[in-house]
Amino acid sequence: MFAARVLLATLGVFAPAFAWAQASCELEMTVQLQSCEVANFERCGDGWRITYSDGGGPFFVSEIDNETRWTRSISLEWGDADLLSPNAADEASFSELLATGGRDEYDFKTRNSASGQETRYVGYDVLTGGSVTIDGVQLERSQFAMTAYGADGAMMWSAKARNISRARCGCSLRMRKCSRMPKGIVNNAPPPP
Repeated sequence: MFAARVLLATLGVFAPAFAWAQASCELEMTVQLQSCEVANFERCGDGWRITYSDGGGPFFVSEIDNETRWTRSISLEWGDADLLSPNAADEASFSELLATGGRDEYDFKTRNSASGQETRYVGYDVLTGGSVTIDGVQLERSQFAMTAYGADGAMMWSAKARNISRARCGCSLRMRKCSRMPKGIVNNAPPPP
């Protein structure tokens, strides 16, 4: 907990230097991830911002709306952003995930602000049943599968993971992940059942 407070204090000092910092956001939770990374989940008006940091400081920001659509993903290292394209074939929907008994399929695109490259994402989220309580916060067990395709239709990558999700915000925390590129396995973590 002390390390998280130190990190938050550091982020508070340096946050005004980053263009993505919003004074209207309120920290909801801080989570220690694998590989010594930390994710800060902040409530920002009608959506959420998740800032990922490591020993070198913040490196990636993901902004999602209340339906868990990726409205903007920002690489702080490269300075570019992927923006949600309008008119998705099947938008991600947290409401649908809850209303259907725990499954939501999606098919949407993003466009990179620097290169203009469009990426298509096809996949699903599933609430698998069961929950776990961590520090007094109830989290639901879930999993997802997603494949990303380039503008030419070629697979860029595919991933499956088991998560724990906070139903109140639609925030997911990856527990185990298996990623695959067209030429083979990149991350050998066991895939979900």
